Amino acid sequence: GAAAPRARADEAQVSGSWTVHTGPFDADFFSDFTETDSGIAYKKVRPGSGEKPVAGQKVFMQYTGYLLDGKRFDSTYDGNRGSFAFRLGKGKVISGWEATASGMQSGMRVIVRIPPKYAYGGQGAGGVIPPDATLVFYMELVGLGSIKP
Repeated sequence: GAAAPRARADEAQVSGSWTVHTGPFDADFFSDFTETDSGIAYKKVRPGSGEKPVAGQKVFMQYTGYLLDGKRFDSTYDGNRGSFAFRLGKGKVISGWEATASGMQSGMRVIVRIPPKYAYGGQGAGGVIPPDATLVFYMELVGLGSIKP
């Protein structure tokens, strides 16, 4: 009946609850992250299983994005939007996402800190992300789709 959409929205809120963060992200928060040579740092929150995506493959991601000051700027969990889909290696997402997604498996959850040069750089984005912003994403790979070269 009429309760179904509400229940689905509640489920989305619950499934996104692991992405809730309050206040600025400080050095302590990142102390157990693995830093890559590029300066992208990540922490696996939950392991995944199966294959990692390959170039040209459709990737379905749930995410919440933050600025370092703790301002939340976007989330697929809002309003039960559902996962965000993109094709790996096609330059449709920031390069920090490409790098992170390529190492993930279905069901895996990571928190990743992406420096500006692998995010939106000096130009920022859409009046929401300021120039030279380091971003923090909570990312969950929810599934893989077709591969197109």
